[in-house]
Amino acid sequence: MTLTHEQVTHFRRVGYFRIDNVIDDALADELLACVAGDCPHLDATVTPISTAKQYRMYEQHHSTMSRLVTHPDVVAAVSSILGPNVVFVTNRHNQSAMNYPGNVDTRLHRDVLHWSRNVITVVAYLADANEQNGCTCVVPGSQHLPLVGVPQAAGGGTWMELHPEFEGLLDQAIPVPVRRGGILIFDGLLFHAAGANNTTSPRPAVVLGYRSVDELEADPDPANQILVAGRRIYRGNDRPADVFWTIAGPGSSAPAAAS
Repeated sequence: MTLTHEQVTHFRRVGYFRIDNVIDDALADELLACVAGDCPHLDATVTPISTAKQYRMYEQHHSTMSRLVTHPDVVAAVSSILGPNVVFVTNRHNQSAMNYPGNVDTRLHRDVLHWSRNVITVVAYLADANEQNGCTCVVPGSQHLPLVGVPQAAGGGTWMELHPEFEGLLDQAIPVPVRRGGILIFDGLLFHAAGANNTTSPRPAVVLGYRSVDELEADPDPANQILVAGRRIYRGNDRPADVFWTIAGPGSSAPAAAS
């Protein structure tokens, strides 16, 4: 499921990419059972809550979740965007997500504050997600909008409606329907939200976060980073094996710089 150059270019331009038929029915059923255990109102037709999330799913349902987190098609698609060295971050997303009937909490938000510490969000759908039951809505291209320094009250991103500079785009979100077993990949800076669920059934999903291996992080935290592609690399200037030289110019006797 490696993305083509044109598909990656499309992702970078609009901020998201949808892929169908990634998760087979057997894995989807296992994941659905996990989400049902985390959100016990799965079968309720009337519920007093609109959405539910259970974090640290990877740790709580490791056997099943590891099959999703390391799924070859998921990793191949994410690596097409992030490069060959990729980690799954257990402290950003790593959650079940249930969009219940009657949910009208459709606040657009970002998942991170800045592009230099960005994540790629992957939503795996365990039921058909459409406009009626509140599929994910996005503002295409909004990952290119200005950065703001004030985070939302909870989480790591930005509520769109709290910033006047974005007021003219609040009504520009579009729904992105995805069939059961499909995934939606989007830039962590893309403004997005779950849509309103106007049906009598909840809409379950699992949400994951990935990022590139940080080449300037000498001591990565293994509790919050699971390597899923490539290897961990460290390229800081303090690597003991490296010697750096300043070349004075023509005729200098200094050795060539080490790499």
